[in-house]
Amino acid sequence: MMVRRSTVTLAAVAQQAGVSMKTASNAVNGTGRMTPDTRARIMDVVDQLGYKVNVAARNLIRGRTGAISLAVPTLKAAYLAELAEAVIEAARELDLVVYVTTYPDDGAHGLRTYLEQFNPQLSDGLLLSMAEDERLEASDLDVPFPLVCLGSRHTFGRADRVASDDVIDGRTATEYLLDRGATSIAVVGAHTPFEADAI
Repeated sequence: MMVRRSTVTLAAVAQQAGVSMKTASNAVNGTGRMTPDTRARIMDVVDQLGYKVNVAARNLIRGRTGAISLAVPTLKAAYLAELAEAVIEAARELDLVVYVTTYPDDGAHGLRTYLEQFNPQLSDGLLLSMAEDERLEASDLDVPFPLVCLGSRHTFGRADRVASDDVIDGRTATEYLLDRGATSIAVVGAHTPFEADAI
């Protein structure tokens, strides 16, 4: 029985291999108990017919996609590009795929719109690097999917957050410069007033 490749279903694989749908599914997913000959016969039929796993259906059954999303305001900033690379490398070690995207860093609605439009059926959760000037309210972070925010922005207790300690980081950087003979240190990009004598 020849089946058109565009319409190949698991039922067609099972029928041609002479097994039940459950056995065919187990063979395709590398699960279940069967003889090596049965598994090989089913996989031969899979190759012959050109059967492709329906990823959406498999994800629905498993309750997970095997992917996570990372959203950043831009990839032009070296820090954020390095962050994306680090997330991808860490995810790879866990056999996860990372979808990296940017959202409009307009300080008004870019991030809010992205959170409203995020599709949790495409990934198991969102890692969100929050733009410094985005004006968010607590309700913006009340989302129906796993959310972890990255950076120093306040999350109102509505989402988990991963951040470094800016004070310790600043002290470490200053000590590094002083140890190497620097005598005049400037703070660039401070968002709040600071005490020069404390540096």
